[in-house]
Amino acid sequence: MVYLEDGDIRESFFRRLDPTEPSQSSVGKWSQHVGGFLASFNIGKALPVRMTVCWDSVIDKKAYETEIWFSRDTWQQMLTAYPDTYRPGKIYYRNKMIIGLPPGGKVRVWLKDNRNPVVLQNPARQFTLTGDDMLICKNVPNKIDFSYIKANGYDPFIRDFIKEKPYPYGHW
Repeated sequence: MVYLEDGDIRESFFRRLDPTEPSQSSVGKWSQHVGGFLASFNIGKALPVRMTVCWDSVIDKKAYETEIWFSRDTWQQMLTAYPDTYRPGKIYYRNKMIIGLPPGGKVRVWLKDNRNPVVLQNPARQFTLTGDDMLICKNVPNKIDFSYIKANGYDPFIRDFIKEKPYPYGHW
């Protein structure tokens, strides 16, 4: 679930996240290029002020709550018209936001930058909570039934994926 407060003090709840294409370049580290995605469900009507994301990690077997307060620098980047080097004479905006939710709760935020590397953002304020410390997400049901996970850890395909990777695996 995503709770979003925008610059018009409008509140939105998104119970379904937009899908993204899997990216093999993000295995073990964050990629500088993000796979294709369409924002079909989670579209704000004004600049984002604050976002709370309730999410589950299969690797950690934990539910998390992350709150992000966006900076004026992020707003400025979203409002700026950039020249499109792929289509001369055209402009584009950094109007698509990507939220990375890795094991360990070390969340990152980027703006999509046309076909260029994504632009890492520095939120004005950001924190991640889990367990009894959660506030908004405490009563949100987990999307993952952690009780199904095998006693010896994970299903074989998950164990193979994380084998020999440090925890949290990669450079997050």
